[in-house]
Amino acid sequence: MINNANAKRLLNQYLSEESERHGGLQRWSCMTAGLRDARRTTGRDEKDWTSKPRKRAESWLGLMGYIAVLDQLGTAVLRSALTTDKQTRLDERLHDGKPVKNFERCLVQFTDLQDDDIYALYALRCSLMHDFSLVNLHNNRKYQRVFRLDPNAQLLVKQPETPWDGTFPASADNMTVVNPVLVGELVEGIAIEVRKCQANDHLELALKSEKEFEARYFLQF
Repeated sequence: MINNANAKRLLNQYLSEESERHGGLQRWSCMTAGLRDARRTTGRDEKDWTSKPRKRAESWLGLMGYIAVLDQLGTAVLRSALTTDKQTRLDERLHDGKPVKNFERCLVQFTDLQDDDIYALYALRCSLMHDFSLVNLHNNRKYQRVFRLDPNAQLLVKQPETPWDGTFPASADNMTVVNPVLVGELVEGIAIEVRKCQANDHLELALKSEKEFEARYFLQF
C-alpha cells in the first residue's frame, strides 16, 4: 500500500505539465507526454491546446493519442466520492467477475456522457488501436460498429439510425459518426477535470504499488 503522503506526491507529479530532474535524468509524466504528442499531431499548441488553429485535428494518429490518454487515466487514477449514479453505472459494468474496462471507467468517472456514446467511443478505440480501421466486429452488439469520422459534425457521437448487424457492405444508416476534433476537446476537458479533482482531494491512485506506478506512468531520459 502507498501511504497518503506518497500517493499525493505521485499524483501531483503525474498531473504536472512540467518535467523534473530525477536521478540525473529528465522525468516526464506519461499523461503529460501523451497530451503533448496528441496536441502536436493534431496541430494544437503543445502548451495551450485552445490557442492554435487545428489544421490537422482530424488526424487518426492524433486521435489515437488522445484515446490512449483515456485508457491510461482509467488505469492510473480513481475519482473518490462518486455520485450514486456514477457508482451504479460502474457496478453495472461488472459481469461474470470481469473488471470494468479502464477506458469506460475514465469516461463514467470524469464526464457526463451517456452509456451509448461511451460504448461507441470504446468501439472506436478498439477499431483504431487494434486494426487502424473504422470497423469494429464484436460479439456484443453495443460494440459492433462501423464508423465515419467527420471533423465538422455538430455532435461528438451521432448514433446510427439502424444498428449495424455486421453485414458488409454497411449502409449510411448503419454508420456511427464521430467528430475527432471534439474527441480531442473531450480528453483535454477530462485532463482539466482530473486536476480539479486532485486539487479538491477527490482523486486516488488506482494502483497499490508505488514502484509499479512510477515504472508505468513516468518517462525518464
